[in-house]
Amino acid sequence: MTAMFVLASAAPADTPPSPNLDIRVGSWIWASETHDRQECRFVRSVEIPRGASVRLARLRITVDNAYELFLDGQSIGRGNSWHSFIEYDVKKFLHPGTHVLAVSALNDFDVAGLICGLRVELEDGRVMEIVSDGSWKIPPNNARSWKKVTQAWEKWPAATVLSFWTGPPIIVYGAPPSEPIEEPLWQQRWVLVSLLLAAVVCGLTALFLASRLIIQSRMRALVRRERARIAED
Repeated sequence: MTAMFVLASAAPADTPPSPNLDIRVGSWIWASETHDRQECRFVRSVEIPRGASVRLARLRITVDNAYELFLDGQSIGRGNSWHSFIEYDVKKFLHPGTHVLAVSALNDFDVAGLICGLRVELEDGRVMEIVSDGSWKIPPNNARSWKKVTQAWEKWPAATVLSFWTGPPIIVYGAPPSEPIEEPLWQQRWVLVSLLLAAVVCGLTALFLASRLIIQSRMRALVRRERARIAED
């Protein structure tokens, strides 16, 4: 059930989707089994070629019944209606290198499914498309690093393509453009490492100076005792 769709817009004027942009969405996917109150996680890597510049990057997604969408570990949106797509502008995330799309989906009852499509247009004219299909992985719910590329991906089961859905929604709502959250300076890794090294150096210096003071104090005490002995003699 993979097709090309040009979908109608129902978004606010200040966050318009791209109804004239062909965004190919994939098939409905889920785990091999479906049950009520089921949480299902999905991951898929996206590789932006080295030296490439992204001109446009739009992602459309919906889940029956609710989802939270992550890109490179950052939460960029939620939804709770499978009757319509939500479209995200993720251009500012996609610099050259490997990125990870991750979705935490929740099924209230009965059937369940995730359907999405990512279209990336590069400045040199190349087009990349990532759709929901059997290439997505389903990490276990107890996996801690499931939003990152790890060696455990090879052990995780592939998503199951569903065959009982009639098609994708026909309405698109536009979300505000997504932007990576920059960590405060004091939370950045290089700053923390520098502070740790500075603390270690300060600690070692303090121990050195303390040991010198102890040695000097003992030497003074020894000199005083020797002088007293000589005076007695």
